[in-house]
Amino acid sequence: MSNKKFSKQHEWVSVEGDVATIGITKHATEMLGDIVFVELPKKGKNIKKEEFLVKLLKAINQLLTILQKLILIQKMKDGFLN
Repeated sequence: MSNKKFSKQHEWVSVEGDVATIGITKHATEMLGDIVFVELPKKGKNIKKEEFLVKLLKAINQLLTILQKLILIQKMKDGFLN
């Protein structure tokens, strides 16, 4: 059984002891395509979960905004929005 907690924005977190693993759902990966850049804290650096989650959510929201614009442009090209 999975111990993942999911957000409405297709992110998830799984906590085991003092280690948290984060990710995005399969649907999000299919919509976003290839991951071209990931910035992680330096090895051994402790960060507050709130600080990390804010940075993560900002990055994901930026990606979702770009994706929404691309979908809108494609719909306009396809004639769905006149």
